[in-house]
Amino acid sequence: MAYGPNTLENKKQKSLFLILVQQFNNPIVWILLAATILAFFTGEHIEGIAVVIVIAVNASIGLFMEMLILLTHSVFCRCVQRIDNDNILS
Repeated sequence: MAYGPNTLENKKQKSLFLILVQQFNNPIVWILLAATILAFFTGEHIEGIAVVIVIAVNASIGLFMEMLILLTHSVFCRCVQRIDNDNILS
């Protein structure tokens, strides 16, 4: 049985800043930001601060998970390359 080559695409790695910005490119975050602005304009400062904290925690978790994915991908690529270089795979 023949299979394809064991290769992964090496894409250009995203910058940390770009990954962080992408965490805010979500309709739910936009709605929460609008709710925050509305809360501050109506004098509900505590609710506005709470929503900002929720958005920050969400972005932090998303950034952390994305960094773990990139790290795992790079380690996996090195393992596949090492196996391929050792001629274990034919």
